[in-house]
Amino acid sequence: MLNDKEILNFEDLDEIEEVDATVGLETGVSGQTIARTIVTFLALLNAVLAITGKTPLDLDENTIYLICTGIASVATTIWSWWKNNSFTRRARTADLVKDGVKEAV
Repeated sequence: MLNDKEILNFEDLDEIEEVDATVGLETGVSGQTIARTIVTFLALLNAVLAITGKTPLDLDENTIYLICTGIASVATTIWSWWKNNSFTRRARTADLVKDGVKEAV
């Protein structure tokens, strides 16, 4: 296993990716991390509103759930729309050719 000093001195991207895979960074950000970040942001926003004399956000569990569900729905819709969704045989064949060209480059 590599220590912190060795990780900071990497020059080769392949070695960095190897370390990322070893540490488990390929899985991405967890849902718990996102939820904690949202809650922290809302708490800070409430504090700023209270300090400035504005009415703080009156959020209950149901409202937070609805907001998070709405954000997740919008995000998944945009992600699904952005991805290349090939339904026809011709489109799937074109995807195979495109992937072959990417591998060759």
